[in-house]
Amino acid sequence: MTATMQRRTIRFFKFDTPSVSPYHSGTSQADLSARMLEFRRYSHVFAPYASHRRAERICGPSIAVTGWIPFGPFWVDSAPPDATWREALGYKLMFQSGNPEPPRHASRQDFLRFLKKKEFRGALALDNVSALLNEDGVLIGVEFDHFGMVGYTPLRVAPRTPRILLEGYGDGNFAVALHPQQSVSIEFWHSFKMSKFVDLTNSMITGARATSATAQVIYTFFSDKSVQIQIDGSAIPSQSITLDWRDLVLAYDMKEASYEQANEFFNAGECNTAPVEVHYISQAMGRREPCPQN
Repeated sequence: MTATMQRRTIRFFKFDTPSVSPYHSGTSQADLSARMLEFRRYSHVFAPYASHRRAERICGPSIAVTGWIPFGPFWVDSAPPDATWREALGYKLMFQSGNPEPPRHASRQDFLRFLKKKEFRGALALDNVSALLNEDGVLIGVEFDHFGMVGYTPLRVAPRTPRILLEGYGDGNFAVALHPQQSVSIEFWHSFKMSKFVDLTNSMITGARATSATAQVIYTFFSDKSVQIQIDGSAIPSQSITLDWRDLVLAYDMKEASYEQANEFFNAGECNTAPVEVHYISQAMGRREPCPQN
């Protein structure tokens, strides 16, 4: 038996940018301005079980992932000892463009309010996540609300000067899969990078365009009704997560990355996607209906 995979391509939106959203109904139009920023619902029953009755819903925890770069003053020596002057300057400028550490999000509305402040590099979230079972207890489908957004690059012209927040750019996808060992997974990922202006400036300083950072959520329901959430990402940026709109976890701190990991990121190549590693894994038991609503 082969895995049944359903893919949807999505576009990550920025505030005040009219865009097309192809993932909810296939061709729906959405104007995601700051006033209309919202999660989207996705529901799917896999083809072999299309005629089966949905007898039970097993609900899992929500997950919100925020990518950010910790702030460090321009004069902090953050580069490797053997870095060239161009590389050293690139490190300093990166940390000078940093963000405050994200707070805990008490609800999806709280999460969206935080994003309006533009103090993040990329964000992913899954809410109201559930697996569908038939009368025999067989996993037949999934339902979830999803949200993804590319963030901003803070630009400081000089130390202690006001910052300019410039839109970054990137894209992403999600896929749902039914696996032979009776599990259902949601894979939700995106790649993103600094604003085009900062990327061009960076290329003049370091001699190369920036690598695209990556974040990914792999959310899996198993037949015993357990849930596993895996957070993957590149060496840059840091990742903070809020589980079930309750628990704040620093899933990954980029300041703890080795110089080898950082160099892998920077040397991935112009406009390429950086290597990805597992940053965090959480396991829990799914909850029976009714699903919590936020």
